Amino acid sequence: DGIAFSGKITDKGTLTNPLHFEISVNFTFYPNNSKDDAAQMKALETRAKKDVLQYETLSRKRLKIEFCDKVNPATIAGGPASRLEFKSAGFDGTKFEIQTTDKAKLTLEDAGMKPLWRGFTLLWRVDEGANAATQKLTITAK
Repeated sequence: DGIAFSGKITDKGTLTNPLHFEISVNFTFYPNNSKDDAAQMKALETRAKKDVLQYETLSRKRLKIEFCDKVNPATIAGGPASRLEFKSAGFDGTKFEIQTTDKAKLTLEDAGMKPLWRGFTLLWRVDEGANAATQKLTITAK
């Protein structure tokens, strides 16, 4: 059934601002470095041509983001999500399904304009006032 994550803030100390429990997950599909030449980068991009991220917002709106499109995932995603799904050649065609429970949300980190095949960071955050220990982030890989 996948891996489920949860947690809680055990001691907020003297902080008086609202605290949020958050987990970040970084996905790097095609490892590369700044020394890769243009031919290597083109080969990685060619592998990513069929990779697509499917995104379901909290209001049940469904979006698709192609991995080769140059986007800022934080602004194109249409708000927080309850579910994400993607399949990438960079992970040998493994299909990932990521979902959260009702009092938490998924967002994509603002990483500027770049293609998703270069990687992205997913943020899971529990709503203020909700008990983080009862909420789950579930990642399934098939």
